[in-house]
Amino acid sequence: KLYIPSARQLRRYKSKFSSPVFVHFKETLDGTHTVRAFKAQARFIRKMKKSVEDRVRFDFMELALRTWLGMKVFTLSQFVSLAAGLIVVWDDSFSPSQAGMLLSFSSWAPWEIAEKTPADAWPQDGEIVFEDYKTRYRDGLDLVLRGVTCSIGGGEK
Repeated sequence: KLYIPSARQLRRYKSKFSSPVFVHFKETLDGTHTVRAFKAQARFIRKMKKSVEDRVRFDFMELALRTWLGMKVFTLSQFVSLAAGLIVVWDDSFSPSQAGMLLSFSSWAPWEIAEKTPADAWPQDGEIVFEDYKTRYRDGLDLVLRGVTCSIGGGEK
């Protein structure tokens, strides 16, 4: 509940602060002769540094957010392992092999869920069909696509 909205907002800010970097870079390249003629190199460099620093600030925040999520998941997995260990210690009914299996499985999760794995032949025909398709970026916002109807056959680009 906390990570996804925060990560989404950070991506928006990164996008917002990336644009000035690219715009300033392109404008500087296009006007190199003018910048040199007015001896404004230092001012343009300062502006570029400021734009890049603003952009990098959000990279750092995103890294911190991902690190926080990783620590949270790691801590949760350690609690699961601790609980499994305590169960093994306090419950004498486990044989050593069962205890080892419980402890090893307490820190292991499957990489894929068999029930959710598509069949080997999937997709069969590869057709994509939209009929009166509507979408918005998220609930509460205006529609960004309205009434899109199209069909893309298998193998078409």
